[in-house]
Amino acid sequence: MRALSTSLLLVAVLQGYACADVGVFAGTGQNIHLTTNADVQMVSQDVSIIPGRGRFLFDGSVAGMDVADYRCTFQLRNESEREVKLQVGFPLNSQFLRAPYKSSASTVELVASYKFLVQESERIYSVRYEKATQQASFENVFLWDMTFSANEVKTLDVSYSLPISMSLSRTFRDGTKSSYDRPWYSEMEACVVEYFGYVTETARSWKGNVESAKLTIQVSGFETYLNQRGTLERPSGDERQGAYPILQKPEVFRSVSPEGWTKDSNGSIHWESTDSEPDAGVVVAYSVLRIPKSDADTRILLRHLFKTDPTQDDIRDLEDMIREYHGQKTENRRIKAFLENQIWYPKSESTEIPEEPMTVLKQVRERLQKKLESGK
Repeated sequence: MRALSTSLLLVAVLQGYACADVGVFAGTGQNIHLTTNADVQMVSQDVSIIPGRGRFLFDGSVAGMDVADYRCTFQLRNESEREVKLQVGFPLNSQFLRAPYKSSASTVELVASYKFLVQESERIYSVRYEKATQQASFENVFLWDMTFSANEVKTLDVSYSLPISMSLSRTFRDGTKSSYDRPWYSEMEACVVEYFGYVTETARSWKGNVESAKLTIQVSGFETYLNQRGTLERPSGDERQGAYPILQKPEVFRSVSPEGWTKDSNGSIHWESTDSEPDAGVVVAYSVLRIPKSDADTRILLRHLFKTDPTQDDIRDLEDMIREYHGQKTENRRIKAFLENQIWYPKSESTEIPEEPMTVLKQVRERLQKKLESGK
């Protein structure tokens, strides 16, 4: 898997989210650190990630976070003619393992909370948790001890669940915010982003390269849920709008790094490689945009963007942004700089433009025209 940085968002996400691969660690207590060994090779790894809805309403709180389930299988081979004993670890570098979330939790609480399980054949390993290490990127590590007989091959299964990270973000490329002629363009860049992934750099601690690596993410069901959920979930009848407009049916855009993935008929995306040196890993980010799909959301967005009456050009620009998001080219030069700065532009394929927002915007334009003609 070759890491490509498609946007600053994805690069930044790699620095502080989710989890890392199984690796060899030395030291004790706060001296724990990733090391290398010259005897045991990671022959193969097969990782599946299943993102899904959390246990409670997605309301921006920790309790309401969506969840990703991880299922990892590693084949490890002792290539030496002697017995080898290793301290093996699995870092979980989630934002939810930092203060104020689980910063003081015990090993028992963390294992139960994240359903962390290490199994080899019929054996379940007893794990211990270390909060601090010499390397900031591996600050939360579950550790266990493994013994390999001469030339022994072991199949290790690691499974766990983590809340999917979430933040308020922007959809402009490369972290460079443009100055737009119309200030409300910048408001269209605001989004809620959920991101998760898998970091493979700890696999460098094993001998040699990984002969076979496969990563599968089951995205279909999660994307169906996101497209039905809205920006946040609210109890029935709760229509409060704060500083951030809560849309019920916004467009959702998926960003994936690195490229080179394939999608199967079951709605999963895959990366595969052979004889590979471990790289930075994979990140999948979902940006919940301010591009509406319903008449109600369009009216909410208009109230947020325009405190007074918009101009007809404003409405045409918003219409054209929606068209461009769905892959329909426009010749609107006013929004050219905005479009070229968005992570979702250009769209690789055309999709159907929803009728409801376009109908609402047409009605607004007609009302503005009548007001202009009447001189009021």
